Amino acid sequence: MEAPEFIDIDPETIIREIKSDYEQMTGQTLYPGQVEQLLINALAYREVLLRTQIQNAATQNLVAFSSAPFLDFLGDLVGVKRLPPSKAFVQVKMKCTPGHGVLTIPKGIRIQSNNTGEVFALMEDVILQADEDEKTASLVSVNNGAQANGLNPGEISIILDPQPYLYSVTNINTSTGGSNEESDEALRQRIMLAPQSFSNAGSRGAYAFFARSANAAIMDVGITSPVPGQVNIYPLMKDGELPSQGILDEVKMACNDEKVRPLTDTVIVLPPTAKSYQIDVDLTLITGALSSEVIAMVHDKLINYASSRKMKTGLDVVIEKIIGEAMKVDSVYEVKVNSPLSTILVGEDQVALCSGVNVKVTGYSDE
Repeated sequence: MEAPEFIDIDPETIIREIKSDYEQMTGQTLYPGQVEQLLINALAYREVLLRTQIQNAATQNLVAFSSAPFLDFLGDLVGVKRLPPSKAFVQVKMKCTPGHGVLTIPKGIRIQSNNTGEVFALMEDVILQADEDEKTASLVSVNNGAQANGLNPGEISIILDPQPYLYSVTNINTSTGGSNEESDEALRQRIMLAPQSFSNAGSRGAYAFFARSANAAIMDVGITSPVPGQVNIYPLMKDGELPSQGILDEVKMACNDEKVRPLTDTVIVLPPTAKSYQIDVDLTLITGALSSEVIAMVHDKLINYASSRKMKTGLDVVIEKIIGEAMKVDSVYEVKVNSPLSTILVGEDQVALCSGVNVKVTGYSDE
């Protein structure tokens, strides 16, 4: 959808109108290079600037085209506030030396990442029985923001608050869930969903609204109802990342509130199932084409297509679209798709994640 045109801002039209008005009032014909024509050009330039501001101000009143801070005011009309930055979550394995009795590792002890300096804190007390020497626990970042995301297993292990018998704490998954302040696009989507939530959840859109309101890093939400009275919610994070347990808990809390959930609904929050695939294509090029350049351009096209598939749950990977993306590059004569073998159908509870793109040239052809 394109923004509506509230006012004409075409410079040629404005110049022509001012010139016509001047000629009618003076009875003189203006020619290029005359002083009066130069003055009209300057006046028209100022009018174009003014009309552009009027056009921009008008479009800021439309949710689909508004941006901060005006978008925030539009959100106020339907009770939607921009989500603040959020913290990242990660799971760790704690190891203790043998010989202890019942041992409590207190909530709040801090563990630091090895490289970035990001600090995480233990979310709950961890209790180890006398015969337990290791246990899994959850950490949350001390600071808000996306900078705590993406720390891979083994990269969080510096114990800042030593505890008796505790000698090792290491993350076993990648930290996720941290976000900066909610973007304009994410806020826009929630404002558009808001009217469906005015009573409570129940509709697909209402559950999506409440789920997305749980954390600014949630990019999309899949909703299914496998049996009557059961609602399965599948939050998807930015860049197609799967949610951590901390994010799932936040969504469950947001959607399971008595003021949100219909009495007869059972809400279950799960991570989407990753449907992994690879893209492998053979190209036939037009004779004379430089294969290295064409391969690079086709590779970029297919990477972009694969990235678009992981932005929402339920987006299919279509063979014809893979071919179409490759054919957009000049000098490509024909495309053969080796993988996937057929269109991949992706459900609302799934997300398509591409594990790699391979492009090679297998021949040349004269047009």
